[in-house]
Amino acid sequence: MVIFTKSRLIEFALLFFVLLFGNVFHIIPKNFTIAFLTSADAYLLLFSVFIFVVYLGISDKKGKWQFGFSFLYLIVSLFVATYQSYNISGQSLILGIRAQREFLILLLSYFPLRKIVEYYEVDFENLLENLLRLGAFSTLFFMSQKLLYFATGSNFIDVAVNYSGTFSPYRMYVESSLIDLMMLIAVYRYMELGRFKYLLVYGLGLASQIWISQGRLELLSILAGSVLGVFLGGQVGLRKILVLFTLLFISVPVYFSSNFQSFFELLIGKSGGDTLTIRNIGRLLYDQQLNVNWSTFIFGTGYPNMQYEPSIYRTGLDKMIFLSDNGIYAFRYIYGTLALLVILYIVVKAFYLGWNVYRKKGNPIFLMYFLMISVMGQNIIFWYWHNDAMLLLLIMVVFLEYEIEKVRNEEELGY
Repeated sequence: MVIFTKSRLIEFALLFFVLLFGNVFHIIPKNFTIAFLTSADAYLLLFSVFIFVVYLGISDKKGKWQFGFSFLYLIVSLFVATYQSYNISGQSLILGIRAQREFLILLLSYFPLRKIVEYYEVDFENLLENLLRLGAFSTLFFMSQKLLYFATGSNFIDVAVNYSGTFSPYRMYVESSLIDLMMLIAVYRYMELGRFKYLLVYGLGLASQIWISQGRLELLSILAGSVLGVFLGGQVGLRKILVLFTLLFISVPVYFSSNFQSFFELLIGKSGGDTLTIRNIGRLLYDQQLNVNWSTFIFGTGYPNMQYEPSIYRTGLDKMIFLSDNGIYAFRYIYGTLALLVILYIVVKAFYLGWNVYRKKGNPIFLMYFLMISVMGQNIIFWYWHNDAMLLLLIMVVFLEYEIEKVRNEEELGY
């Protein structure tokens, strides 16, 4: 029987917003409008009201934020990026800030969400278990949609498709951040509890990555986080050896695929396949614009709203160069080297705090997660381009802070 305490209600609300920000498994179209709002704006308005109302109910609003100054700078950088675009290309200030409103609201929500989680003592382990269940359901649902497409030629979800996928025909560009995290949680739980159901969930996620979304770097990033989880989780024994061997066995064909070899050739300056060559051209374009003067190098070239025609040409969109395909390079292009250094500081600090949580509690999930998104950041930063991924990142950050606070309190009490 589920007891609906305030803590559980907040937990379910976070799950609800992860689901909502993903357009309910892409069933709700991206361009769907509610009254005068887009669906994304309506979701963010509802989320903001939820955070505001719950935060008002907290009597003690004082506290420490481990990443407070970093998030404050990122918020400021959005306004700097708005000005930079105006100064460089004449893009209006309204167009600049409006295009960043989703990222702005989610960054701002970090501060009250951190206090909400601590004040109501939201159970992180319960939340992880429910995120795993939600991810498993989404995996099954996306698989059913691909099968439905093969059977009928249509399905119920609003996603872009590629009819010549890497591992199988009909690649579906689903937002897979929840599935990525689900796979890491499955490894963590299996190494902790040894239950077969977690291996089954991981297998579902793996099938989804290979058959549905087919992202090579994304898959390798998940495998990197998974291997770390196996190394750090549980006792040394046959189970750990078998799981580790299986993960490495899966990694080898991905690593040695011709397309993935092109990725490593690109890292050392050689030309790769068509997609990687385009990325390389894009990054050279970004570097040229960043190195124009000290202002662009430090603060970036600003956020380019594609409703403003000059932004299409300065970013290379007319040549099929997409910011969303260029990972952290695109982030630096928009916000500059200083913002990139702030992101690196957040990641390094997250590893440090995550290690302390692991050392005291034996929970490696934070280390696994931040390793995954760090490896993935070469080409993919879902946490910037997709609201559900950003909310998942916020959840991991605020619970990392909450867990480290509990560790320090226990140390002071001598536990």
